[in-house]
Amino acid sequence: MELQILVLVILLLSFAFFGKLVFHNIINPITMMCGIWAIILFAYSFHAYELYYASDKSLLLIAIGVMMFFCGSVFMCLIKRFHMESEYTTFKYETQKPNYRLLIVLNILAIVCFFGFLVETIQLLRRGIGFNYIHRFYDMEEGTIGGSQFSHYIQEWFVWPLCLATSPLAAISFLSDGEKTAERKWFLITTIINLAMFVVITGKRANIGYVVIYFVMVMMLQRRKVQMKFRTKVLLLGGLIALIAAFNYITVSRGSESIFRSLYIYLCGCVPCFSIKLDGIPISTQYGLMSFHGIYRAPMILISSIIRLPSFIQIRRVFAQLITYTQERVFIGPGMGYNAFVTPFFYFYVDFGLIGVIVLSFLFGMFCTSVYIKYLKQRSYRSLSIYLLVAYGIFMSMVRFQFVQMRYVLAFLYLLLPYAKTLGVRITLKNKRHTI
Repeated sequence: MELQILVLVILLLSFAFFGKLVFHNIINPITMMCGIWAIILFAYSFHAYELYYASDKSLLLIAIGVMMFFCGSVFMCLIKRFHMESEYTTFKYETQKPNYRLLIVLNILAIVCFFGFLVETIQLLRRGIGFNYIHRFYDMEEGTIGGSQFSHYIQEWFVWPLCLATSPLAAISFLSDGEKTAERKWFLITTIINLAMFVVITGKRANIGYVVIYFVMVMMLQRRKVQMKFRTKVLLLGGLIALIAAFNYITVSRGSESIFRSLYIYLCGCVPCFSIKLDGIPISTQYGLMSFHGIYRAPMILISSIIRLPSFIQIRRVFAQLITYTQERVFIGPGMGYNAFVTPFFYFYVDFGLIGVIVLSFLFGMFCTSVYIKYLKQRSYRSLSIYLLVAYGIFMSMVRFQFVQMRYVLAFLYLLLPYAKTLGVRITLKNKRHTI
């Protein structure tokens, strides 16, 4: 192991331990971010399967980015004057629960939309086209395979964001809601169907793991054991076996010979990939337009559809060029084709250079810690839902800065929608009125 990486790993582990001391839980932004990157760099240092070496510049940017995230988190703790209090140790089950009826309606609509995408994927698989191609196509965010422009809008504005939002909601509902109502049951069933169809359609095997991680995070954040009946345990075991089988099938279909090799490359291949992509950035400094593209993309699309502004069209072209660049496969080792995993620091560097890595990483740390502290103080379903989605962005920091994608930003809106109190739409069911 290179000496500089060893020192950096030890430093990040000490930061992660500091976060555990402050928050009394490892599911906090400091411990998660520093711990994940300590694991990534430690695994990378072995260069298993002849993984290529990254440049000193890329390693330095990663080190600066993670350390500035830590500094931003500590700064937020100071300005919030945060300290753990005994009154914040219990989850408040009496807080407002999500509107299950609304979520069921949205899930059913998504299932209907999914059937069209499912037909496309099955046709491709029958023609011998594997998940490797299907996965790369959907990651390009250019549309659906063989679909119309309208189906592309459905995918980008509704189906994918809803799946991102309902995953953490399902974990919270299953583990925290003690009321075994019919609405809760059908929400969980329709969510499972949605997620299963999503994995089959896109070949995104990682989504299988996300669901498991959300469940683990909820249990650890609430510090409680789940009491389950024998029948429930059998069903969960069967579901786990099915998930492992599906993960293995998709892994083989995408061209990987070994699950362990695939997991290793998935975990730390971002380091050499970031290094390679950093040396060939096809555009000049973008002053924040790249990192926060997912935030302003939706209003930009709506405005440009009404008013054809040349500046908006140019921005969309530039971003499409960058997305294409990150999706272009590079070799990070002998026979190791790799793409997309460029880390958040790639986008920060594209926007403002070294200053961008310093400032934006600092702000990212402030944001994540602010959301976590709010959850600790409120202990509500809503605050936990938001933090889980933020934690997803931290956990997937080896891939990209998630706010680059509009689907991630829209997921926050779909996640908050079932907690809204001002929805006045009503339906009639068996002569009873129910608020949706």
